Amino acid sequence: MNTSDMSEIVELAYGIQQEAINNRLGCILGGNVSMEAYNRYEKYIDANIIMFELTDTPLDNYAESIFQPTIEEDDDYEKCFNRTMKKNLKAIQNVLTQIMSYDIVDKIYIDINYLFHEDEARIEITAGEMSESILKNYVENGYFAPIISYCIKKK
Repeated sequence: MNTSDMSEIVELAYGIQQEAINNRLGCILGGNVSMEAYNRYEKYIDANIIMFELTDTPLDNYAESIFQPTIEEDDDYEKCFNRTMKKNLKAIQNVLTQIMSYDIVDKIYIDINYLFHEDEARIEITAGEMSESILKNYVENGYFAPIISYCIKKK
């Protein structure tokens, strides 16, 4: 973020929550994030960072269904997976696009399966490219959630 004005940061936090709700996702912010996430990113946290986790619903503390949807055995797996993932990724992309529209936001880091990888090079993309990029990585990973890091920038 490019501000130290706490009122702007608080407004952004409300905006993140609202965008998650608008897109039928849950959102955990700040000191409420999971200990796994906090411990992993603690070295990056300062006054200009809002840490958040998007979750399946406001009642959940995980995002398993977002990134690895359950597909019934009778269903055409690939077709059902693509339909479900496109819907889920569109919701996430909408949230990230709106967050990026705030003047004080420079970039967003998003990690999928962060518990399973070390600090890797981040793929730089815009929020509008995220869905397509993640879906491509799912296909390349045999339809399992990839281990991947993104840096979402304005342009």
